[in-house]
Amino acid sequence: MRSVKSGLFSLLAAGFVVTAVVVGCAASETGDVDPTPETDGTGPTPLPESNPPGEVPKVDAGKKDAAKPDAAKDAGPPPPEPGDKCTKVDEVFEKVCGKCGKQKALCLADGSAGKVSDYGPCENEIGQCVIGSTQECGNCGTSTCSNSCNWGVCQNQPQNACAKGTTEYSTAGCGAGQYRKRECSQACQWGNFSTTCAEPQNANVLTINTTVNQQVTGSYSLIAGRTAKRQPTYTCGSSATLSTTTDHPYELIELRNPDTTKTATLNVTMSGAVAFYAAIAAYPTNLPPSSDAELRACSVADYGYYSTTSPTSSYWPDIYSMTIPPNGRALIRVQAYYSAVTAPTNQPTTGGFGLIVKTTAMN
Repeated sequence: MRSVKSGLFSLLAAGFVVTAVVVGCAASETGDVDPTPETDGTGPTPLPESNPPGEVPKVDAGKKDAAKPDAAKDAGPPPPEPGDKCTKVDEVFEKVCGKCGKQKALCLADGSAGKVSDYGPCENEIGQCVIGSTQECGNCGTSTCSNSCNWGVCQNQPQNACAKGTTEYSTAGCGAGQYRKRECSQACQWGNFSTTCAEPQNANVLTINTTVNQQVTGSYSLIAGRTAKRQPTYTCGSSATLSTTTDHPYELIELRNPDTTKTATLNVTMSGAVAFYAAIAAYPTNLPPSSDAELRACSVADYGYYSTTSPTSSYWPDIYSMTIPPNGRALIRVQAYYSAVTAPTNQPTTGGFGLIVKTTAMN
């Protein structure tokens, strides 16, 4: 029997500041461990953890070849070049190439002496990068590839840096549901907050029915081109688990209460013909959650599985008794439980779904 879920929304506090998605290199998060679905007794497959970062590169000023892609990782004479003389016919020479791979050459018979052949292709590359190469990381920082062909720690990030493309919002000096915003530049530095306040431009807006026991519906889709970390599935708050990857399709629906004097109490349920594991969460703001902290700051969350061929043994996730204050705003976030990359073949992560919002009280 499905238990009743409930959650109360609260108004945004003045001066509340939230930060949008960080684009670029991000720190690894905790793994996702979720309870077994109450419908069929089998839990979704946990997502794989990301690879650990590489070691810090060693610096040796006495070796000019240390930063070259084919530099040897240990001391000793450099490997011979093609065409060099050699003394032992059929001897195999090796040198490091690419991402810590190996190239091989032979000492070929050449009259009374030997000659080194051309080197073959680079094989068995086991690293992440080419020795000495660099890449941008973090907030306009730099990571260098070590002598073991692993990326080193992120260094030289500017002081007070922000993530490129980040948008920060503030409620300071604004009315309910409105924000000032500022942008992080390509140099990872904040611009100024906007001088005017405005509401977020959410694509999906659903105005509730203010008549008790009446409902409104909307049709939406989970698509492969809109993905993020998976939100909490049962428990909201700082201890809630998120996915380790950002490839879970999601959709946002803003709910509006047009009544200027009464608080609306609502039941929200998913519907549709596509059978997939889905998570649903409600947020007491019309600002889309984007950071890990904001994803965890839902008011109530649920997830479940619905199959049109076996409706008695499955159910859509739903939210009961959520509230929206007079003239207030709230967000419903629907997301595929499984990763779009690693989902089992019989578990779709995209497709259309419906949302049914029923008004149960106006007080």
